Parts: sequence; structure tokens; C-alpha cells
Amino acid sequence: MNLARFGLTRNDDFEVVPDGSIEYVIEADGSLELLASTISPLSFAQFYAPGVISMEKAKGTSSKRSSRSRKRKPKAYVKRKKNTSKNFIAKMKKKFGLIDLDKPIREMKEDELLAHFAEDETQEEKRRREQEAEESKGKRKRKRPKKKRKSEYKGPFIDKRKFALNVIWQVYADIQAGRPPEFAKVSCNIRSFYYFMKTVIRDHSRIFEDSDNIYDHFSRGMKDVVLAGLVSYKDFKIVDDRRSYRLLPPSYGNTNVILLAEKDSFVGRFFELGSRYGVTVQITKGRGSVLMTDSLLTEMFESGFDMSKQLSILSFCDFDPVGSSVPYHFARHLRALGFKNIRNFEQYGNLTQTDPDRGKTISQIRPCLDIVSPRDLPTDVRNRLRHTMPPDVRDNPSTADWAFITGGVTGTGRNKRHAISSEMLLPYIEEHLKEKILPLLEKPPEAFGRKLSYEYLRKAIREYIGARAERGLIDHA
Repeated sequence: MNLARFGLTRNDDFEVVPDGSIEYVIEADGSLELLASTISPLSFAQFYAPGVISMEKAKGTSSKRSSRSRKRKPKAYVKRKKNTSKNFIAKMKKKFGLIDLDKPIREMKEDELLAHFAEDETQEEKRRREQEAEESKGKRKRKRPKKKRKSEYKGPFIDKRKFALNVIWQVYADIQAGRPPEFAKVSCNIRSFYYFMKTVIRDHSRIFEDSDNIYDHFSRGMKDVVLAGLVSYKDFKIVDDRRSYRLLPPSYGNTNVILLAEKDSFVGRFFELGSRYGVTVQITKGRGSVLMTDSLLTEMFESGFDMSKQLSILSFCDFDPVGSSVPYHFARHLRALGFKNIRNFEQYGNLTQTDPDRGKTISQIRPCLDIVSPRDLPTDVRNRLRHTMPPDVRDNPSTADWAFITGGVTGTGRNKRHAISSEMLLPYIEEHLKEKILPLLEKPPEAFGRKLSYEYLRKAIREYIGARAERGLIDHA
């Protein structure tokens, strides 16, 4: 719970105490939002605190703590709200090149599109700049054969990123004005924006130059403005395609633990495990997304989870460079969206390694705990389960990073040749999960199971009584 929002804080003994009657929250644009309370801090404390706070404890505490309230550490997570201040919006419009246009972009002709969204430099200037950048790094890029054009058009071309961002911005403005386009009235996805503008892109294909990748610009553009706090996925009714692969426990469950799995074929197995231990489950279907993570945090917040708790991520992914990166991306998206209180683990050690050529430092400390680690299996079992990675994967620098962080299949940190698929590790998941998850749980599975069974029983009784009452009304009629 965001105690400060109700005029509360915790003292050095971690007891809930009043913290003055108001709180200032720094907004994204640097302005201050006054969250004033006409109700006394003690009234708030008595209503929201877990237990009654005596007058003796509250007395003489609020003024002392209030003077230091602005020096407290940043909150672990506060549900992100769009910043609607004029200064912030103006700043974001300048950052992303957003324009308030009177005419719908769908109805613009070629000259109008170029007037608003033309690239700042010609193609020849762009190629020269990219070539100089490569040469300055001592890694001159091999020239690719140019694609033959059907026309002799030489430019200028549309800046596809700026175009996509302004389509998103114009659709958002229409939604806010109460006139959403048809595709955004009920539900949609990112690809809907591409189809919304498909006729424009097709009719003026010569100025879009390689229009096949325009979808990527819509996807990245939407992610950027969401992370900036300018819009939200919810504004456009964008559907999270991983929603059906998510399980949230009741708020009285172990809301501080997430089981993260890579493959959708594990959904049944992990839903059963999540129900057993009372924890959250999220299947990424390969790799997570900002949309998935934002939807998850929103549901956690709206379900009454204590968002100040430290979150522990237990992952079950392929033991290879790609699979091991899944929880990294998930944790990175959590932090970008404002949830930073994530537990780190030293499952494979706490060493660091610096690569001067890439200017990159690698740490063995990870924001997740692998449920089944090959190092916990006997050598003969590892040898039987492993497979050989393709040469291009073995030679990739990220594979050397992965081998250093996890030790690789052999645990030595030198084996960049072998990996293990998560399907091969399924027979060991029950035993290894139990060993790793029990120390992290706030409530034992037995206690959660009893309360969950009681809730199911109450629900069944309510439904039974409702059915009997409805039947009685029908019979009486």
C-alpha cells in the first residue's frame, strides 16, 4: 500500500505511524502535486493501518517524521499515471517530433505527407554518414547490393519513425476527443495501426522506401511514448496477447513471487504450480514485452497487491543465451515502468568481468533464480540432456557472456558449445522448485491452500443460495 498517500509512514521499528497531513509527490515534469487531506493523520492511520495505532504511539511522532519525509528513499513502485501537464506534453512533443494536425493523415496527399514527415537528410547523406561511422570504428561494413527500384524516384523519402509516432498521436487525440477510429472502439493490437494506414502507405509507396518494416516503427514508437508516460496501452484498448498465459493469486497469497516461464506449452503445469504455492505466473511465449509487463503491473495494482514488496522472479527457460535473457528483459521492463524493488540472486556467483573492446561489464548477479540449474544435476544427467548449439550461436559474443554468468552446462564458464532445452528439465521441476521457493514464501502453501479452499466454498455456497432463490421466484411466479 502507498502509505504516504494516506498521511502514513513506517518508523525505525517498521510500525505504521502518521506522517503529517499532506504529502508532495514529484511529477515527471518536475512539478509538485499536492495530495492534501482534510482528515487528520490519526483518522487515516486508524482506518488503514493493520491494527489500531494508539494515541501514545502517534503522539509526538508526526512532526518529527514529517520534517524528514522528503528525504525518504523513492518508493519502490507507484502506479504510473499519464502526466497531463502542459509543460510535460510540450516537452514530449518536441522530443518525439509530434505535430497537432488539422487534417487526418489518412487523407493527405504525397506533397502533404512530405511536408510534414520528410527525412531531414537525403539517402546519399545518410549512407555517407553511416559509412563514416563504421569506418571510425575500424569496422567498415561490407556493402550490400542495392535493390533495384521499379521507379526512378530519388527522394525525398518519409521519415517512417516520425510518421508512425504522429499517427499514434493523432489517433490518441481523436480518442480523447470522443471520436475513436473504428479499430480502437472495442479492442485492437499494434498491427491495427498498420492496417489503419495501409492504403496511404500503398498508394504512396515510392516515398516510403522499404515500407515492409513500417510495422516495427509503430511497435517501437508506441513503446517509447508509453515508457515516457505520454500515453498508455489502455487508452487504445490494446490487447495483451499474453493475458491468457497469466495467473494472479488472491491478494492474500504470496504476491512477492513470480514464476516466469518461456514457452506456452508449460501453461497448464505452471498454473497448477502457481495455485499450489499461491504465487503469480507469467508465460512469456518466447520473450516478454513492455505491453505484457505493463498489463501485469496494472492487474497486480488493481488486485490490491502490496506493490512495495520486494519481488522475487523464479525462471524456467531454455538454458542457453536466448533463454537466459528472458528474465533479464522482464526485469528491465519492470524497472522502466517504475517497479524497481526486484531481488537479485548470486546463484552462479558474484564476480564481474569487463570487456574493453565492447566497453561492457558483465556481472554474475542476476535479477532471477533459475528453477532448475544444470549445475545442480549429476554430470551424467547433464551430458544426456544437453545438445550442441549452432556455430553462429557459439561464435556470438553474447554466448561468451552467458557462459561466464551461468558457468555454462559444465559449470566451468568455458563451455560455449552446449545448451539444454527447458523441456528436458521438466522431470526435475517439482523437486527443485520446492527447494528454492519455500524460503521465499511469506505464507506456507498449506495456509494459502486452506484459505483458497474456504473462498471456493463460500463462492459455491453463494451460487447455490442464489440458484435456489432464483428457482423459488420462478416457481412462485
